[in-house]
Amino acid sequence: MVGDTNFWVSAIVGRGRCYKLSQLIFEGKIHHFTSLKLLYELTDVLRRHFGYSDAAAYSWYKNIGAISTVVYPEFSVLEQIQASRNHADNSLLECAVFACADYLVTRDKDLLVLHPFSGIQIVTPEDFLEDLIQLGVVALRQL
Repeated sequence: MVGDTNFWVSAIVGRGRCYKLSQLIFEGKIHHFTSLKLLYELTDVLRRHFGYSDAAAYSWYKNIGAISTVVYPEFSVLEQIQASRNHADNSLLECAVFACADYLVTRDKDLLVLHPFSGIQIVTPEDFLEDLIQLGVVALRQL
């Protein structure tokens, strides 16, 4: 799975569904993919919008990078994905496609309307948890 920046911000500052999913990632029950661009965006958002110090934001960069498979999407200018209404979201799609991820987890409506995209399920955290329960990856009592 690929989690977008809002997924990770919700996991870091809250205790809801995104937090529970992040715990499954940290426990190794879910394989997470990211890119340097997405990690940098997260640190930038934590600093600019949530008042995190450079050191605290970088700590999250390192921790999430350590538990994720970091991919390096390589697309020529003509191959770059231009599917989202919001150009900034295309880097998420590129990461998911390059990683051959099964899921992109987001609440971003510009991405959700693309579901499915190149065989990737684009779903909310709630829908992803429901899929994990149905697939037997996680039991309801673990949530």
